[in-house]
Amino acid sequence: MSLGTIFPEKKYIHLIEVLATVDHFTEFLEEFEHWQPKYRKERPEKKTFFAGIMAYGCDIGHRKLAQTSKEINENELDNTLNLYFSLANIQKANDRVLQFMDKMNLPNVYRNNDDILHTSSDGQKCEVVVDSLNVNHSFKYLRKNKGVSVMSFIDMRHLIWYSTVISSSEREAAYVIDGLMYNNVIKSDIHSTDTHGFSEMVFTVTHLLGFTFAPRIKGIGRQQLYAFSSRKETSQKSQGFKPNKYINEKLIIPHGMRSSDLFQQLA
Repeated sequence: MSLGTIFPEKKYIHLIEVLATVDHFTEFLEEFEHWQPKYRKERPEKKTFFAGIMAYGCDIGHRKLAQTSKEINENELDNTLNLYFSLANIQKANDRVLQFMDKMNLPNVYRNNDDILHTSSDGQKCEVVVDSLNVNHSFKYLRKNKGVSVMSFIDMRHLIWYSTVISSSEREAAYVIDGLMYNNVIKSDIHSTDTHGFSEMVFTVTHLLGFTFAPRIKGIGRQQLYAFSSRKETSQKSQGFKPNKYINEKLIIPHGMRSSDLFQQLA
């Protein structure tokens, strides 16, 4: 049986049909709650929520979408976005979809090892023409224009579980731990970034939290590589990579003990 027989015969599927199908199986719209817990008035129709998702997700704008749609009232859509579309609600709705996809067998065909989940994060520069606290210059990517960096976290099954918007001039390494610690559905074992996403501090914190950090560093040959183990042990397991310097643990332990004593005194 060919794969084409599984999909519908028509070449195009309406986006609203996709959203309705996903909601049918996951009921993610239930996570869009009114900002007032005691609110008991009639809830907007599902099509209004779908319109809001399409307006934001496709960067159309809710007013333009309402004006070009026959069955969407602009005032009702505007009220729905203001009263139901909070960041917390959107994140919870996304988590509910992730929970459903995490239980499916099809996404796991991308995994080489069932016991190891490889994740990654990266930022994409986007030009912004309106005023924003995150907007800044980035000549390398935006030339003379201003913009932001949209940082997304994805696993090897193509499940996107976290994203955030930062200044285009900021280093992404400061937000790697935030993404790894955010989600309770996606549990990363190995995490990769590019050069902008790595720093010595990220190496340290990921190790303490139980993650394996495997960044793709540009110009690895020009970097200073450090190791804790002895030269003899490292040469046997390095597989072509040998550290430039070795860390003297005897110098770290006394200072670490002094720091712990200080924290106990402060507590």
